[in-house]
Amino acid sequence: MSEPKRTQNRVFASLKPLLSPTERPVTLRYLIPIVLMLVLVLFLSLPIVSFRTVGGESDPQSVFSWMHASFFGANGSRGAWEALTSASAGNQNLGFYRAVVVTYLLSVLAFVLGTLLSVAHSVIAVYLLLTKEKTERSHTVGRFFRVVFGGRLAILFPYILTLVPFVFPHLFAYFYTVLVPYDTAVASRFDPLIVALLVLFVEILLILWAKPYELRSEYQIFRSPRRHIATEKERRLEEEREWEAEVRADALSADDPSDLPDEEDGESIDTPEEPQAAAEDESLYDREFVLSEEASAESAEKAPEEPTSHDGQSEEELRRSIASLFSDDDAPSQNKKKRK
Repeated sequence: MSEPKRTQNRVFASLKPLLSPTERPVTLRYLIPIVLMLVLVLFLSLPIVSFRTVGGESDPQSVFSWMHASFFGANGSRGAWEALTSASAGNQNLGFYRAVVVTYLLSVLAFVLGTLLSVAHSVIAVYLLLTKEKTERSHTVGRFFRVVFGGRLAILFPYILTLVPFVFPHLFAYFYTVLVPYDTAVASRFDPLIVALLVLFVEILLILWAKPYELRSEYQIFRSPRRHIATEKERRLEEEREWEAEVRADALSADDPSDLPDEEDGESIDTPEEPQAAAEDESLYDREFVLSEEASAESAEKAPEEPTSHDGQSEEELRRSIASLFSDDDAPSQNKKKRK
């Protein structure tokens, strides 16, 4: 395998985490601002702005061209900076020159600072998404990122700074009308300021769209990973404590006799019955038995003393009556002896 191909494979392997389905929305959220900044620079460079005065309408120029001409001058005419430095104290246009110079300097400074912050925001964010602050260097960069930008909406501040140059043509026409005075108005079929506001609106929608994906992501760029790990440990310990408390409560409730059913609460404890014994006891009712001589004698000997019967006979009389039933065989012999 050739060296360029190996390098290409390494690049793709390093970018693979950014292209996963879970990380792709977050990656796009930080790459699209660079594209939006290029759109802003493009519209600042297009010759689409012109001014209308009493004498007519000027040729369309770009915003950058009008800013340069008003400050440095063009086609042999002096700019606001040269006129301000050479003007006398009683010059009636002195206020106009000062306003143009201050507006130009603020516009350039705001646009440069806003562009640098926007590009730095995107580049650092992509770097942190690749490294996930696993090294000391990336962790330092992550802390710097969170200190400078603070939160998700902080990226709107650089975009607001980049809007200042788009306001410059309208401010220039206002100063020319009020301070010179000479009626002037912006005559542009497609105002670049509208484009800048649309770009700002797209950036807000992008932040809102990517926020749920960032919150579900394993690595959150606006949250320190060390703090995240500590918070995760605390959450797991809290879950373990809650689980142990539930198990302990279940064990105590199982051992607590108060949980058993009580007769006072209207519940009785069912005891197992002996159906066979009951069936046998019931089967003895209303039955007649015939005893043999031997069985009756044995039963008479072994039988315990019983209480008197319902007829009022004593136990001794009951025994005699039972014995007389089985003495029929001896009766004839006794009768024979009497006859003899």
